[in-house]
Amino acid sequence: MLRVDAIHKDVTFSKTMTAAIHREITDLARWLKLNLALPT
Repeated sequence: MLRVDAIHKDVTFSKTMTAAIHREITDLARWLKLNLALPT
């Protein structure tokens, strides 16, 4: 399992940035063949 406890926002994220970051983390978990747990 790939567990992401927090995503540090050193700048304000736009909706586009948020979607891109989520996509990258999801792709990483898929590439590693791991389930993904994100913060709620």
